[in-house]
Amino acid sequence: MASPKERKRPMGEQLYPKLEDLVARMRATGEFAEQFLTAEILRRQVLADRAVILPKPPNKYCTASGPILAHVARRKTRDPTVQELAQVFVDPALGSNGVMRCIVAQLIATTPPNIRLFAITKRLGVGSVLISYDFRPVTKRVMGVEEWRARVGLGDRLPDSALPRSHPNPRDGERWLYLQF
Repeated sequence: MASPKERKRPMGEQLYPKLEDLVARMRATGEFAEQFLTAEILRRQVLADRAVILPKPPNKYCTASGPILAHVARRKTRDPTVQELAQVFVDPALGSNGVMRCIVAQLIATTPPNIRLFAITKRLGVGSVLISYDFRPVTKRVMGVEEWRARVGLGDRLPDSALPRSHPNPRDGERWLYLQF
């Protein structure tokens, strides 16, 4: 049971130590955009039901025992009908036993029906999971990515791989844009 001091903290503040640990482990991979990687941002995503963390806490204001071993979130964009599926992290200790697929499925299941998702990743494993949920890698051949980038406020984060007029052909280590169709 939480101490009286812990009960007086703002909602979700008990998550901070675990989220700070998660942020440190995510930073160590070098795979995540630094400007979106703070314990406060992750806490807000959890409280807004735009994130899935494992182990699943008893409620969104506290955590289960032990470190957070997996995380994925939806990040808002300038366009209220488009959100980014972002920060896909699975602790290496869990291996490749379907955890990523599980947390992505949970996040998609909680996404409102009027929201269209996209993701940017350089890991083919993440891309493979996304494809199984009707995401597709995108280039100019598929759609007007530059106009779309302006509409959602992606700025300079649009991967170079999205700009050619060729068919999408993702390779591991290259950043790719995936859109949900």
